[in-house]
Amino acid sequence: ADFNPSQAAMTNFKPFANEDGKKIWFAYPRWTRDQTAVVYHAGRKLFLHTTDTGTTEQVSTNDQADYRYPHGEATPK
Repeated sequence: ADFNPSQAAMTNFKPFANEDGKKIWFAYPRWTRDQTAVVYHAGRKLFLHTTDTGTTEQVSTNDQADYRYPHGEATPK
């Protein structure tokens, strides 16, 4: 998205999660420490969306765990 501080407005939004409209819970987006990617929770798993490349990858490793409430403070980026 683009932010115009003089008008305090955001435009040109670009979805990066759930573009297919799946019935999965998508929540808790957090910027990584270097602010080049967003970590978010989707269907009990964690995903990392890198804004420069537009790529998304699953970063959680245990499909039996629930990775709710992620944060980007200690992400390896």
